Amino acid sequence: AATEHTCAMMMSMARHIPIANETLQKGEWNRKKYTGVELKGKTLGVIGMGRIGSGVAKRALAFDMKVIGYDPYINEERCKDMGVTVGTFDEVVEKSDFITVHMPLTDTTRDMINKDVMARMKKGVRLVNCARGGIINEKALAKALNEDRLGGAGIDCFEQDPPSVDNELMNAKNVIVSPHSAAQSKEAVVNMATMCVNGCLAICRGEKWPYVADKK
Repeated sequence: AATEHTCAMMMSMARHIPIANETLQKGEWNRKKYTGVELKGKTLGVIGMGRIGSGVAKRALAFDMKVIGYDPYINEERCKDMGVTVGTFDEVVEKSDFITVHMPLTDTTRDMINKDVMARMKKGVRLVNCARGGIINEKALAKALNEDRLGGAGIDCFEQDPPSVDNELMNAKNVIVSPHSAAQSKEAVVNMATMCVNGCLAICRGEKWPYVADKK
């Protein structure tokens, strides 16, 4: 669910779908104003190549995007088999047309995408955060959007959920927001409940919790 939501954010930003829908319903015909860009041929930087990040990379490749993946624990052989170029954090930041983050919020990842990092990005880059609020600095992001240094942002999670009414991102230019709903598909909710029940039953039977990888 989170993988598909990330892709939906990317496509909505690329083609200005939310604002085009909103203005057309108001009777405006802004065909040229909302001319977008294609995903084909663009470079996607994926920061965090776990299950969700890898899923986004796989789908992006199907759109004929070039994908650069960064993760401190990256499986280089697996990435290369997928067709993903393994890069450094700096390479992802400086070479990507779209950047999406997929990692937990920790002391290391908090404000990972800050003002200084955004200053090194391509002009017009589009950012997506369907992972955890706080990974992208919200004030710096709002400023970069309003100054047209970034082409757009798709934000599903915030430093504070729900965001306060005075959150600068809510009124920033070219931002698409959703209420931390990336993982909230009908199928995902059922799957999460099923996994929880199966895990509890396994423990009651004296078995190990089935969704934890063995340490090697």
